[in-house]
Amino acid sequence: MIVIAHLSDIHIDGGHRSFERTRTVMDYLEDLPYDLDVVLVTGDIADHALPAEYEQARRLLTSRHPVVICPGNHDARPAFRQFLLGQPESATPINQVHHADELVIALCDSSVSGSDEGFLDDETLVWLEDVLTQTPAEMPVLGRV
Repeated sequence: MIVIAHLSDIHIDGGHRSFERTRTVMDYLEDLPYDLDVVLVTGDIADHALPAEYEQARRLLTSRHPVVICPGNHDARPAFRQFLLGQPESATPINQVHHADELVIALCDSSVSGSDEGFLDDETLVWLEDVLTQTPAEMPVLGRV
């Protein structure tokens, strides 16, 4: 059986409410008597895309379960990448793949800086095609855009 936890739009804003809400969920997941295949955290991780918000999110989203995080329209790729993922700043899409025992999860970054709309650019589509091509036909793939 595949077991996934999905958190969305946590909007870490440096305030007590968003911190406690996220901490409560993560504590619940940590206390489960079984392992999750993955914890997906999607969209609007930070409310204002500030470095301190991403640093707080990084501390909150630590788990014994695999955690995969995808940005949303409130997020800024350079700060997200640097302060949340510990990678060099870049405005390129933050596409991520997670290989679990029984499935593959492809997270496609459709965020557009300064816009509420989403868009899958050519780089993301090529990346997704590569993920799908490399995945065995019998392996389920879950995608998030």
